[in-house]
Amino acid sequence: MLKKTNKELIKNEGFTLIELVISLTIIAVLSTIGIAAFVNQSRTSALQSGVSDFVSTLNVAKSRAMSQVKPSICVGDLEGYTVTVV
Repeated sequence: MLKKTNKELIKNEGFTLIELVISLTIIAVLSTIGIAAFVNQSRTSALQSGVSDFVSTLNVAKSRAMSQVKPSICVGDLEGYTVTVV
């Protein structure tokens, strides 16, 4: 009863090297896709933010020009507003 057969001795629990390599490969591929998507989303977000700021600046200039609000630094007649893009 104390003797173990060969089948019982060969039974080992754990992962084989091939299983680990396949798992790590899948994780690497998914990570690469995730990082690429994050970088793309970050660039798109930065572009949208810049466009939003620019449109906001143009709308402020438009509303001030239509209301004929004269800035305090303006001496003389106000001939209009200009928007300078740097």
